[in-house]
Amino acid sequence: MSENQVDGDCQTIKVILLGEMGVGKTCLINSYFGKKFEPSFFTTFAPESERKVLEINQKKYLIEIWDTAGQERYRSMNNIFIKGSKVVILVYDVTNERTFSELNYWINKTKEILSNEVIYGILGNKADLIYETKISDEEGKKFAEENDALFCITSAKEDRKGFQMFIDKLVEKYIDIHFEDNIEKNNNINKVSEEKNIKKLSVKNNKKMGNCC
Repeated sequence: MSENQVDGDCQTIKVILLGEMGVGKTCLINSYFGKKFEPSFFTTFAPESERKVLEINQKKYLIEIWDTAGQERYRSMNNIFIKGSKVVILVYDVTNERTFSELNYWINKTKEILSNEVIYGILGNKADLIYETKISDEEGKKFAEENDALFCITSAKEDRKGFQMFIDKLVEKYIDIHFEDNIEKNNNINKVSEEKNIKKLSVKNNKKMGNCC
């Protein structure tokens, strides 16, 4: 199966990137899909998505990754596309303090719309701009810990693998919590049912034996 060929049995996991304009959401998504890095001078106006099939624990999952508009006037449009997300990645620019402070808006907005089952990631982009960094790793980690989120510092320009590994880790965490738990619950239900059937069969056989004596 090719990366984008969809199996009918695939579970779909919706991943959405949110953050202010210019933090590099589009560049990050391009890096995830192996596209050449090109600084984007165009604003994303409407949410767009790309898909990829991942195989995790010998099972295939269809990952939908959504890019969104960062400008304030388009935020209401983002609300529509936030719905149904299973993994939320909040992106900030490590060289821009405002983009970091606005993470509070984004995480509060998603919590209004989504259930508590969502997996969160906090990502600081543009780590290659070492001498322009305004937000320390410790500040990012603290914010992530306070919001029960995974944390990552990366660069869409120079650390393609970093973002790929981070997004895969978030998806794996969601699968471990939700799909694996369901598998275990079903196995336990089947085990209890099997034990009940064995007891019923045992009682039935005992009654037959009693009649024969």
